[in-house]
Amino acid sequence: MYATIRVLTWNGFEVVVPREFRCCGAPYMHMGKFDKALELARHNIDVLSRYEKTYGIDYVVVPDSGGCQAQWLEYERLLNMKLNLRQSVLNTLQLLDKVGLVGELGPVKMRVSIQHSCHLMNVAKAHDAVLRVISKIPGLEISGLDTADICCGAGMMYPDRHPDIAGEITRQKIEDLMRHKPDALVLESVTCKAHWANIVRDNNLGIRLIYPTELLDASYTFGGNSGYEDIMGRSMVFK
Repeated sequence: MYATIRVLTWNGFEVVVPREFRCCGAPYMHMGKFDKALELARHNIDVLSRYEKTYGIDYVVVPDSGGCQAQWLEYERLLNMKLNLRQSVLNTLQLLDKVGLVGELGPVKMRVSIQHSCHLMNVAKAHDAVLRVISKIPGLEISGLDTADICCGAGMMYPDRHPDIAGEITRQKIEDLMRHKPDALVLESVTCKAHWANIVRDNNLGIRLIYPTELLDASYTFGGNSGYEDIMGRSMVFK
């Protein structure tokens, strides 16, 4: 989260982090607890409405969580309200791709592979934006995965509900990863990262897992941008 705040603040955004937001509701939708998901949607939209009146919110940025962003995009249907959320609920790099980056990007000498978030790719249609932004980082070499557009195996709680399917996907992913031998695997969703953390641990892969926003944050840090590393110290963001 701190990487997201630094990157957005440096790019001219005033970042407000509402403490009142609750779970987006996606886990409850997956478990069939639709009433609870609807309750959470109503609550989060009420919070957003209050903050829009107080702070003039332009965007709801969902950092590195494709499933959470996708659930927010479902709120219009769930609540039967016209909210224009597709224009305002964005992934961090999706927003920066839209408005353009400012400042100097320093070199991040790393070879990375990417695992796309299914929700970010198929619902938010934002994975290309993520690639466009991190491709601007000097020194970053992007190689694979060849199966980047296939679910990592964590989707819809497959490891618990369908371990045979999740296990076969994991096998293919490991083979793919070993072909490319990256220094790090870039993941666009917290769910994917949690699943991959288990894969890395259980198979002794010794590979770093990183979010796209963290790569951009590192690039700004290495870019000699005076005052960048001090942003968190002078920002009061929690409301």
